[in-house]
Amino acid sequence: MFVARVLKSILTSTMDSFKKDTHRYAFAMVNAARSMPAEIAEKLDHIKQLRFNVQLHALRKRINRRIT
Repeated sequence: MFVARVLKSILTSTMDSFKKDTHRYAFAMVNAARSMPAEIAEKLDHIKQLRFNVQLHALRKRINRRIT
């Protein structure tokens, strides 16, 4: 019963249930790619914003690593 409940929660998760931007970006891309090609899905505004946040976080992390 526990396994079924966990599987159900995984399958019914929404984009907002993910805490990390990388997970939100991947989930949004999967959902969009179901109905359109991935190249077109990457041009959607909300996916662009998620990708920007992921790239900004990686840049800040790289800069902080270089400074310290």
